[in-house]
Amino acid sequence: MKRLSGLLIGALFAMLTIAAWGFANRPSPEPAWPSRIQGFAFQPYQKDQDAQRGDLPTLEQIDSDLKLLAGKTQAVRTYSTTGTPAQIPAMAAKHGIAVTVGAWLNRDHAANDREVEGAIRLAKLNKNVTRVLVGNETLLRGDFAFEDLVAQLDRVRKEVKQPVSTAEMPAAPCIQPSLRPLT
Repeated sequence: MKRLSGLLIGALFAMLTIAAWGFANRPSPEPAWPSRIQGFAFQPYQKDQDAQRGDLPTLEQIDSDLKLLAGKTQAVRTYSTTGTPAQIPAMAAKHGIAVTVGAWLNRDHAANDREVEGAIRLAKLNKNVTRVLVGNETLLRGDFAFEDLVAQLDRVRKEVKQPVSTAEMPAAPCIQPSLRPLT
């Protein structure tokens, strides 16, 4: 009898422990996904397309992606101003989407000139371009010296009315002391 009561007490204690853990670890509901997201980083590349190989999305693919985003976001941010991605601002305007134009810079000076000229052209031609980003982690990758990046930023600032900046890691020690406000 003692053994049976010991087993019952042990079983009761185990059930209470499991119940307490179950109560403490109840799933909580996930907050609702917002009906509208302020902006997306937008690279319209499809499965098996690769910008490094020059395999660009078609205009139809870009428009299809923008159509999916229409009504769900206010803005997109791009990463290139050449090839079919150069059409994103005009196509986004049809869907009521603002664009932050990004000019991809690297060690290829000729390609950088095309990107920067493209950013200037897109900012001037498209009313839905709200800002311009020149370079994306170029200092972090070691593609540019700080002074060279500043020269590219100043070049774009002289040509466009939109705010111009870069996308660099905020902790990059080479840019911390000399950050300048947007003009």
